[in-house]
Amino acid sequence: MNRQTDRELIIEEGGLNLRAEGPFTAEKTYFPSKKLRSETHYQNGHLQGRSVFFSEQGKILSESWFWEGKKVSVCRQFYPSDAPYAILPFKEGRKEGRHEYFYENGQLKTLEHFAHGKLDGPSTLYWPNGQIKREAHFSQGIRCGWDRMFTESGELIEEEQYVS
Repeated sequence: MNRQTDRELIIEEGGLNLRAEGPFTAEKTYFPSKKLRSETHYQNGHLQGRSVFFSEQGKILSESWFWEGKKVSVCRQFYPSDAPYAILPFKEGRKEGRHEYFYENGQLKTLEHFAHGKLDGPSTLYWPNGQIKREAHFSQGIRCGWDRMFTESGELIEEEQYVS
């Protein structure tokens, strides 16, 4: 679990064990209505800790964590309805691991895999009914293997093989 106070920062999610003592500087921005739009924390001139963006209705739209200016841990994004939009792990400022995007009803929309900031492994897009829409494979950011597209009922409509 990640947490931050004025005096302490702990980032553990994603297998991390990062700890820092404050003080931290919070920079806030506001909508014209004076409602909070964003709050970002800094230490020694670097992004350090929680960075969060809100809708004008006060709902969290995005929450990210930074360590010495680099995005780490898990970034979470939300629809204004509070439903999850994306779960995006980062390591040392780069995309890492399983990235998931969702339709507003919670159904998986896109699943991608990253290694060292590059697409690496299957990348799958889904129709709202859960059927696979497109499936492609990547190796170190380069498309390789089969790239297939399907109709909403699951019929294969196009395929192409890439050789790297």
